[in-house]
Amino acid sequence: MLKKLLLIALMGSAAIAQAEVSPYVSLSGGLNMLEDIDFDYPPILGGGGGSAEFDTGYVISGAFGLAFDSVPIRTEIELSWQKNDLDKIKVDGLGSVSASDDQETSAVMW
Repeated sequence: MLKKLLLIALMGSAAIAQAEVSPYVSLSGGLNMLEDIDFDYPPILGGGGGSAEFDTGYVISGAFGLAFDSVPIRTEIELSWQKNDLDKIKVDGLGSVSASDDQETSAVMW
């Protein structure tokens, strides 16, 4: 069984090595709707909680990859960045406060 799996893997590697390679680039962007965050304080801090509300933000991403024409395989690396403005923070018993901060997230995927 192990010999068969090894033979299949080697045959697949040979097919990929002989495949014609096509590089490609991808760019995208859009809206990012971050959900509001609800939080609770632990009982040792008196309990209670609140929430943080975010405005609709945006996301930008770009990718570079290689497509192998003779086999259905592609490999790619993608970078993305998203940003949302923090609108307000509500705390139980204290009301709400306007906030001027950002939530930013970046990611790398391969």
